[in-house]
Amino acid sequence: MSEATIQAIPRTEKPKKVRQEGFVPGVIYGKDMGSMSVKFDEKKLHRILQGRTESARVSVIVGDETKQCFIEEIQRDPVHRKPIHISMHVVKKDQVVRMRVPIIYVGHDKLAEKRLILQPYATEFELSGPSIDIPEGITVDVSEMSLGDRVETKDISVKSTLTVLEEPDKIFAVVTAAKNAPTPDEEGEDGASTGEATE
Repeated sequence: MSEATIQAIPRTEKPKKVRQEGFVPGVIYGKDMGSMSVKFDEKKLHRILQGRTESARVSVIVGDETKQCFIEEIQRDPVHRKPIHISMHVVKKDQVVRMRVPIIYVGHDKLAEKRLILQPYATEFELSGPSIDIPEGITVDVSEMSLGDRVETKDISVKSTLTVLEEPDKIFAVVTAAKNAPTPDEEGEDGASTGEATE
């Protein structure tokens, strides 16, 4: 996923007024700049948040300067789940940060063909390192796994510039049998369930 870019407009209005005008209030802050109240175009913000979670990296344009940020927190309306406030942390590319990034498990369809499912125990992975090297997510392919196989810390690969902050033997997911799936003995050669013939 490519890095998103959005413009932040400095604001002095109260959050309620900002939302009425079609914007989402927010704050961006960093080590060398303190805190700045801003607002984002609601439609543009919604678009860049699609498929992204907290801790995702975003380029934020403030005036004539582009700042590299991580999404620190997204507050959402409890009913419609629309963002109502967002906080972003400004970092330098070489600044060492500590982040939890989402684990994206892929290959579920192949497991299903084997009447297996993945039981995740954790969906985030903690890392530290230069901010530019922190990924938005870590993809783990489970398509070739078998019953009882586990995803452990050692199975998750990251850049050599990053330090893994998880316990070495931590289990993130386990492959288990799918419930209510027919066994091979219960199916005929054409895949249909067999049973006693009736006259």
